Amino acid sequence: YPLIAIMLSAVLVRIMDEGYRTELILKLQKMLLLAGLITAVLVAAFGLFTDLRMVAGGTILFSLTLFLYLTFFKQGYMEGLVATGAFLVLFFSVFFTFIKPVFYVSPARSMARCLEPLAVNGTIEVGSIDYPRDFVHQVPLFSSGRIWVKPHGRETAIDGLRRYPAIIFGEFSKDKFQKGGYRIVQCGYSFREKWKPSEIFEYITASDKKGYLANRKEFYYIAFPND
Repeated sequence: YPLIAIMLSAVLVRIMDEGYRTELILKLQKMLLLAGLITAVLVAAFGLFTDLRMVAGGTILFSLTLFLYLTFFKQGYMEGLVATGAFLVLFFSVFFTFIKPVFYVSPARSMARCLEPLAVNGTIEVGSIDYPRDFVHQVPLFSSGRIWVKPHGRETAIDGLRRYPAIIFGEFSKDKFQKGGYRIVQCGYSFREKWKPSEIFEYITASDKKGYLANRKEFYYIAFPND
């Protein structure tokens, strides 16, 4: 939020002009970066038992956070602010690049790739049944705005969907489209529900981690008319 950042930066500069407040903020900044170093070690250690992407993310986070801590905080409070801002950008970049993909998978990118041949000549709209709305809004993003998805309820009859060049659907509706004479292609998956702490622990201790993840997968499909 750029406007909020500009407003708060003006207030922060005035606060930093007062000595005792400057020391307090510097201590808070150092604590934040130290917490980042500890978090990085925990993430890397956790990744040793789960996924090497987390090891890579933890290693990158630790190395660059340590560099920021040792380099900038020795130079003054303004440099400390720069280090803190850079750390926050780094932290969220590592989280969304290396950590979140381990536990959250969206089928939207695969859907956009599978539907891409239909959008060669321009923008298209496809239907969907039993396809979460979070993923519905991601398909236009991954298709550069060329593929839009119109959601429909599970009770929608197949005859009401024949106007679409393709329909995205989940496992619940698979029989409906098989009986309706559509050509079905499996394209993308997500994990069933959100992870609970107990399930994360089960994943860590599972002897067959690939099998454990496979059991959590929920597949999505595209139905193409056979005409």
